[in-house]
Amino acid sequence: SEEPKPTPGEPTASEEPKPTPGEPTASEEPKPTPGEPTASEEPKPSPGDTPASEEPLPSDSPQPNSYEITAAAFTDGGVKVDYTAGDGDAIIVIATYENDAITAVTIDDADKSGSQTLEYTRPASGETKVFIWNSRDNISPLCAPCAVE
Repeated sequence: SEEPKPTPGEPTASEEPKPTPGEPTASEEPKPTPGEPTASEEPKPSPGDTPASEEPLPSDSPQPNSYEITAAAFTDGGVKVDYTAGDGDAIIVIATYENDAITAVTIDDADKSGSQTLEYTRPASGETKVFIWNSRDNISPLCAPCAVE
């Protein structure tokens, strides 16, 4: 019996198929599309892109045109905070730290009066500071922190 003759351009059983022009062969790496990352490099985010899984982190530097704490002192049953109010809403945070851990904290809305006394029990030890942040969600400082005297 006679074997069928191959169609012109098709490989025979003893030949390897010829790759389509532009496609990599088994022995070469595929070429990336221009602008796309290769397997050995991380994708570069576009400016302003934040992955949805990342939560906003507190900023280390105060926002411009903000608040300023002018004094913070313990009173009977609280902490009196004197400040100059900036633009926009804010929260006042009082926190005590001991051995790099927060041991007590209280948060209240800044009323923009320039002086507020927040209920706070004077701790037996540790360092107490006052912060003014823009919100509970974003926690960006609106001024430098102040140690409570």
